[in-house]
Amino acid sequence: MINETDKNFNIVHNAADEAALAKSGRIKDLDVFYVYYKWSECTYDEYYAVVLKLFIKNGRYNEEEVKKIMDGEEEYLKRNYEKYVSSGKWSYSLHIVENYLFMQY
Repeated sequence: MINETDKNFNIVHNAADEAALAKSGRIKDLDVFYVYYKWSECTYDEYYAVVLKLFIKNGRYNEEEVKKIMDGEEEYLKRNYEKYVSSGKWSYSLHIVENYLFMQY
């Protein structure tokens, strides 16, 4: 996990600590941080993988179900990926896209 407040990297050893830190907004998973850090240089596959991970983590579906949903939303995902890499980190961010999918399904 990346602690955005204290600007350090650490390993969270149990789910209770992870949940508390995630709820506080202080941490990001390393792969989520990586895509935000790479921003315009991230690939579609990296972007897709992180949205997939967030959707599984925050939703009620398993990986196979999420992949089917995301395959049906491929045009939406590609359009938002293009906007993400060209217009700014916070526009069309991973969390906004994942939240859209979560609300739709």
